[in-house]
Amino acid sequence: MKKICGYFVLIITYLNACIRGFLMRLLCKKCGKKIKVKFSVQIKGGEYISIGDNVTIGKNARLEAWDQYNQEHFTPSITLCNGVNMGNNCHIGAINSIFIGENVLMGSNIYITDHQHGKIQKAELQIKPSERIPYSKGPVLIEKNVWIGDGVVIMPNTHIGEGCVIGANAVVTKSFPPYSVIAGVPAVSIKCLE
Repeated sequence: MKKICGYFVLIITYLNACIRGFLMRLLCKKCGKKIKVKFSVQIKGGEYISIGDNVTIGKNARLEAWDQYNQEHFTPSITLCNGVNMGNNCHIGAINSIFIGENVLMGSNIYITDHQHGKIQKAELQIKPSERIPYSKGPVLIEKNVWIGDGVVIMPNTHIGEGCVIGANAVVTKSFPPYSVIAGVPAVSIKCLE
């Protein structure tokens, strides 16, 4: 009986994954083959989101491409290339562009953004944060084969080179060359592997 129940659970899990994959194909601009989407994934602006082949999106992930906030309009883009593996509770938010290259491995509880609520100026700080106009300093580009540890925050106008390793809980506020080992708040290169 336990064996039958185990098979039943596997079949239900597989069917749920198929349904979620089908829904992603309906919601997103482009959606590749063999994607795995876990439970409770939220998509905003799917028409601006492209997902490659063999991508895994963990539980409670949020992919948000904002084309409008209050009265402001944006042209966002989020690209997850082939083989991206996104852990649970990851949040990616764009009003500009976020590009995540092939085979990037992402831990859990990661936040990647290309914008902030308003500019850091006294006049804007007197406005409620939820009413400030989103502002992008620039896109986020993460090249292929990057490993991003749990709890990492990647801020706007950053370029992470191929093969970088970003340690848990780092806050990335600037760009790094390929094969850097990155850690800290704010993140710094602690080693470059040549």
